[in-house]
This record gives sequence, C-alpha cells and structure tokens, in this order.
Amino acid sequence: MYRSRSPSDGVNLHAVPVPMTPMDFVSSVRATDTRLDAVVDEHLADNDELLLHVLVADLRRCAEAAHESRDFDLRDNVLALMDSALADGDVALDNAVAVSFVEDSAWWEPGKEEYLEAWPSTLTDELNRQRGART
Repeated sequence: MYRSRSPSDGVNLHAVPVPMTPMDFVSSVRATDTRLDAVVDEHLADNDELLLHVLVADLRRCAEAAHESRDFDLRDNVLALMDSALADGDVALDNAVAVSFVEDSAWWEPGKEEYLEAWPSTLTDELNRQRGART
C-alpha cells in the first residue's frame, strides 16, 4: 500500500537542495539591490530575452565600476550575489559565473588585488582554481 509521507513521519522532505535557476537568479538580482533593476531592465531591453552570460558580464562590470567609485555597498552586494549563484546555482548559472564573472574579471592584470580581496569565499575558491589551471 502506498502512503504519502509527511514531516510527522520523521522524513525530511526538504533534504534535497534545489539549485538556483537562471530565473531564480534574475529574481535574486532584483531583490539584492534596487540599483540592479536598471542592469536587468537594460539587459532585457537590449536582448529581448535573458542571455545569462551577458547578464553576468553586465553585473561584473557593475561590481568593478562600484569598486572604482568606492561604492563598496553595491560592490559587496553584487559579489555576495555572485558568490551565492556560484555556490547554489544550476550548471548553467555555475558556468556563467565561472566564465563571465571570474575569468572575465582579468584577475591576472596588475591593480586588481584590492578588488579581488573583497571577493567572498566561493568566488575566491573559483579564482584560485583558475589560477592553478593557468600555471
């Protein structure tokens, strides 16, 4: 006999994590900082659809510009968002952040140290993985 399970059965029905999808990511971008709404809106207007790698690159440029202008709140909001996307994202999101955020940050160029030091742990782990692969 089949019986549906409930939390009272002692079974944790929420034990399997669900990865963040690209659409979840867009919702997270909008929820992270209202200033990022303009980045998403412009991206969607320019492309008529979500192009994940392009949006991640747009957000990378936003984080870099925020760092340069010393808007550390915005920079840190974007970095935390990217860190979460890399840690919790599905395969497409993970790839987009690894390539269009970490790799495209040109981390090997001089003068990036202060910016890179602000990166949270999952982004830093990916950065270190790429550095190791490059040598």
